[in-house]
Amino acid sequence: MKRHRKSVNVNAILYSQNGSFTTLINIINDFNIYSKNNNLDINIITNVITQSNFTHSLTDYETLLDYLFLKKSEKYDIIFYDNIYRMRFAPHLIDLKNILPVDHVDMYMEGVANQTSICNDKLIGLPISVDADVLYYNKNYLKKYNQKVPRTWDDLIKIGKYISNEEKKQNNTNLIIYQGYFPNHEGGMCSTYEFIYSFRDSVNSSFPGLTSQIAINALDKIKEIKNEISTG
Repeated sequence: MKRHRKSVNVNAILYSQNGSFTTLINIINDFNIYSKNNNLDINIITNVITQSNFTHSLTDYETLLDYLFLKKSEKYDIIFYDNIYRMRFAPHLIDLKNILPVDHVDMYMEGVANQTSICNDKLIGLPISVDADVLYYNKNYLKKYNQKVPRTWDDLIKIGKYISNEEKKQNNTNLIIYQGYFPNHEGGMCSTYEFIYSFRDSVNSSFPGLTSQIAINALDKIKEIKNEISTG
């Protein structure tokens, strides 16, 4: 008589508006297929939070997580969250270094986890995906005015002002020189972090402290760009 082991259901919660939502769903689906094919008897159940299924007392996904943490809810086993909130959630999260094998943790420490997932010496999560923003430039205007691609923020200001002034001479006052994506929500904070990161001493340098002179210089440069060439 063939015996059937009872499978383990693992409940995961994630937000549909997360930029990596599709990637996360694919990873979960791939794992469930792998688990079935290899008789692991583990199944991840995806609980997707959308704009329409928030309760009346909750305003966003992070508020929902706060609510669950404060209640010490055991409803979810895996929680996906944006690491910009790691300081907010860290007190409620266990140190994965005490749970996972050393070899497994070391795999992540060789990547970005050292900079994104450590809080008060605790490993409070593992990076699943990494977002990256890019800065596009209009090669037609650079070619028109025989300008090189800016390599620094100061280059951007200098070249941007020059092109803007030349275009105004031709009655083109609608040219957007720089759009830095600083909206009044978490996307703006992401852009701020990325801007500060661009000011580190070298490519291999870690993220500067938020109270460091490097961070101050970066914020001053954002203000300068806003005043000199930015439209928002």
